Amino acid sequence: MPAGTRPVVPDGGLVAVHAHPDDETLATGALLATWAAAGEPVTVVTCTRGERGEVIDTPTHPTGVGHLEGDGPALATHREGELAGALAALGVRDHLFLDTVPAVDRGPTSASPQAAAVPPAARYTDSGMAWAAPGIARAAAEASLPDGAFVAVPLDEAAARLATVLRDRRPAVVVTYESGGGYGHPDHVRAHEVTRRAVELLGASGEETPAFWQAVAPERTVRAARRALADRPEVRELLTGEGALTLPDPDATLPPLAVPDTAAAGAPPLVAVGVATVLPAVHGAMRAHATQVQAVSAAGTGVEPSDGEPLVGWYALSNDVLAPIPSHEFYAPPAPLCGPSRNAGPPTDSLSDVETSTGRMVGRAAACALIGAVVGLVGTVAHRAPVVDVPALHLGLVLALLAVLAASVLARAWGGYTGLVAFGVGWVAVVQVLAIEGPGGDVLVPSQVVGYVWIYGGMLVVAAAAFLPRSWFSERPVRPALHERPSGRNGHRA
Repeated sequence: MPAGTRPVVPDGGLVAVHAHPDDETLATGALLATWAAAGEPVTVVTCTRGERGEVIDTPTHPTGVGHLEGDGPALATHREGELAGALAALGVRDHLFLDTVPAVDRGPTSASPQAAAVPPAARYTDSGMAWAAPGIARAAAEASLPDGAFVAVPLDEAAARLATVLRDRRPAVVVTYESGGGYGHPDHVRAHEVTRRAVELLGASGEETPAFWQAVAPERTVRAARRALADRPEVRELLTGEGALTLPDPDATLPPLAVPDTAAAGAPPLVAVGVATVLPAVHGAMRAHATQVQAVSAAGTGVEPSDGEPLVGWYALSNDVLAPIPSHEFYAPPAPLCGPSRNAGPPTDSLSDVETSTGRMVGRAAACALIGAVVGLVGTVAHRAPVVDVPALHLGLVLALLAVLAASVLARAWGGYTGLVAFGVGWVAVVQVLAIEGPGGDVLVPSQVVGYVWIYGGMLVVAAAAFLPRSWFSERPVRPALHERPSGRNGHRA
């Protein structure tokens, strides 16, 4: 783990707000995959459909859809499909386009729960951009803005729609770019403004606010990854074979996401997300965005790199400049916004307290293991109890297995997959110990059918709890008016 950072600890829901399809992968792919793999709810909100994006269709990266560039509606439809594939690769099941969300108008100052629904917006469209330097974008000319350009949407209108999503999903964390939009794209900057404003709207109404994370990267990390990229023999071979690709200059001006290596006094440490362990998912998502991303490669075997290894892979966008995939993603909190934070106690720090979260997770796991041990002990003692007058029917076995099922569901609901695993370990350990033959040949779990059913049936019951629908264990309320609304023009949801 890089010095001066804290490891990510998924705890509660996550909402990621992004400007276009592919941004969720390039800016926060490892975070989304890590959070989803932990069994916590993940929602991606996409503000536009990338209608003005460039399309990669070259001899070395043929997509066969180069003709879509400049055809906004057709490209948007194609990129919706790419986004669906990318989210599936990352394990994200909940997706919304921001302009499909009905806002809730609570008035400028009212904290009343009585609110009027505002109908869905006109379609939000990609505002476009131009490359100012390798890896740094600038806004397109104002005169060329299309109808519905996201940068021209009234801030409070878009923020009210996002606030509706945050009220519905009730995440612990909402994440987007830092104030410069990651690399300067005007829609990214607007996404940051909209996200910040949505959190402010919740706070102004006296509602709980999620922690507000921003994707950043320490300057030293960015420059080290660029230098390491140039030193890779595979990269030199790639550049020889694909003459259009070039390397980024490690000494050039860095994009806005690069932050000083030394944090300001009193600032909380950055949250670090290891990329290597979820690299296959991130690569799968990158390859799904074939019109936007090319030359996707891995630098190693997917094993977690040492702290000194600066990158795990690379890719290129339509500007043909290779970009490193650093070994970690980093996230920083801003100063507190307003309103009580639902995940940190007193609102003194908008970053979730990682140490507290880790301690809570360990404590719950220990409690689940203890519950598993108790259920294993009681069930082992009671599982051979027969029904009166029907010795072949073991009522104790039925009740013991039901107790295992109920406790397994409780462990998963309270402690997530970690709690369920801890419960299973505690249960198996006690049952196996009690199955050992004691002095004089006494044994609580004999080599009979009922004993085998108790041991192996109990294991299957615990395993089955892991495959129960994730939505059963979510804290967020079900609101069909929002959840069932189609995400895109074609009605599909990623």
